[in-house]
Amino acid sequence: MRACPAQGRLAFYKGGVVIRFQFKNKLFCAYAALIAVVVVAVIALLLVFTRSANRDLERFHQQEVLASDMQELASTFSAMDTLASQVASNTELLNFFIPLLDDGAPDNYFAAHLMDSIRASSLLATINSTDSRALRISVFNAHGDYISAGSLYETKEVVETTLADTESLAALDSLLANASSHAVVYGPHADPWSDNADVRLFSLIRPLSTSYSARTYGYISVQQSAEALYSLSLWNRDDGASYALLNAGGEDVSPHGVSTLPASVLNNLPQMGETAEYTLEQDGGMTVFAARDPFSGWTLVRLLPTRLLDAPYRQVYLQIILVGSLLLAILLVVVYLLADKISRPLREFSAGIERISLDNLASDIPLLSSSYTEELQALDRTFRAMLLKLNQSIGFEMKAYMAALQSQMNPHFLYNMLSAIAESADEDGSPRTVRMCEKLSSMLRYMADYSSEQVSLQEDIANMRDYLDLMKVRYEEHFDYAIEECDALAGLHVPRMTLQPLTENCFQHGFKNIRPPWRILVRFACADGRWSIEVRDNGSGITPEEIENIHKKIDGYQRDLAAKYSELRLGGMGLVNTILRLRLARHEAIQFEIRPVAGGGTSVVIGGSL
Repeated sequence: MRACPAQGRLAFYKGGVVIRFQFKNKLFCAYAALIAVVVVAVIALLLVFTRSANRDLERFHQQEVLASDMQELASTFSAMDTLASQVASNTELLNFFIPLLDDGAPDNYFAAHLMDSIRASSLLATINSTDSRALRISVFNAHGDYISAGSLYETKEVVETTLADTESLAALDSLLANASSHAVVYGPHADPWSDNADVRLFSLIRPLSTSYSARTYGYISVQQSAEALYSLSLWNRDDGASYALLNAGGEDVSPHGVSTLPASVLNNLPQMGETAEYTLEQDGGMTVFAARDPFSGWTLVRLLPTRLLDAPYRQVYLQIILVGSLLLAILLVVVYLLADKISRPLREFSAGIERISLDNLASDIPLLSSSYTEELQALDRTFRAMLLKLNQSIGFEMKAYMAALQSQMNPHFLYNMLSAIAESADEDGSPRTVRMCEKLSSMLRYMADYSSEQVSLQEDIANMRDYLDLMKVRYEEHFDYAIEECDALAGLHVPRMTLQPLTENCFQHGFKNIRPPWRILVRFACADGRWSIEVRDNGSGITPEEIENIHKKIDGYQRDLAAKYSELRLGGMGLVNTILRLRLARHEAIQFEIRPVAGGGTSVVIGGSL
């Protein structure tokens, strides 16, 4: 058996049969199928759990809507009952009807006694003068006595006919006796006191009695127009739901709701003061929410197509699918690129070695297929390891050489240009720009000065002050700082660029996610032969996890500084670099503390011995 290249494939000749195997496609298909299955499964599970949680949330919302609608309905009945209760507690009206219970006369007492009729009507009109006034308040008994007040006219013959209906009055007594609230709400119905066929009313009836007697001296009827019910906001909702309103007798009295409720709804109505929720498998599925008013016994039913439970969250589901599809596409591209890289045939291994020179040591060396012998793979690993070490050695040497050349670069061009900008700004009358150029030039000279590794603390404070002044110019009234110096530290020497990175950290981390105004306090102190420097800001603070990570990083560098020396680049200079440079320069353990400040902010304290 031998191997030969054939248009990107490895073709093996065995027994005269050519076996072609496109490794890249097979590898891609295998991993693509695995990733697709995993991503699709995750999206499906996420959709299932999200849909379940969202449906529970939407059901709760629908129950809240029903509760609000029921409260609106109940408030209408409550206002009517308040009027009836005020009538029942009026002693003067009671004094009219109590003697009439045993008079035995079938005529209307108030029709024959004009002054009493005017007085009783006036009392009813006074009670009905509130904001929740009714169309009519009537007080009557079973002996034909009747008085009322309101905006509806009455017909004498109809009043007499209604009062003579003993069966209706007996039925009313039975309903009142069984009512837990001692009141009955019924309707809509025609006006029982007039021949006006255009009026539709619903009524609340409460017995006229006293708290010290169980006898009923009459009945109080408070009547409202049916439009008072049908004008409630629930009938005008445009959310896809339909409503049904059932009175205490189970009759559907909805204005334009469900005309005939299914038997399954009527058989599952809630008890007094309770709510119910269930699903009907009809017309694509309906979710029923029902609540029964404990006062009136009326039931409000809200029927919502089950599919609308998902309507508010369809955009969320679409976003999940789109994000999942995008993630799958990205993963498939990554898998394809990886498969192409792994399966790229290395047909000219020896020719590649011959092409290696000093200029292309870093070029990619193709990997051997698993079908090659172990000896060739070992040779490949050894050869690549040797080239890697050689390339790293040359790279380190070039970096050291370039760093040496860079350190010797004369920055006079930058200084001259800043001077030219300052002169131009001075001529244009911009002293602010002149000061900025002077301070920036001073900082550049300070950073580019390689004459000494350590400087006095006063020099480093001056450089830090230039930096803070520039930031003050940049942020104006949004930023302020204060420096509390200590004269006893005048002779202290520190590595160059010790303080400025500490204040720069305040802008990079402390002020990054909060709004101004920002403040920085730099405090120098000495006591008991030790010095300390505190940098405090009013930023977003620091978490215990971040403090722990900083301590771990510092401990890691102190244990093996040589292994991580290349990471201490100038661009990354900050708290960690400052502590390590102080430790290397002063040959002592440096005090370090970082903590959150009460009220917001971070305090960093470093120090050592004098």
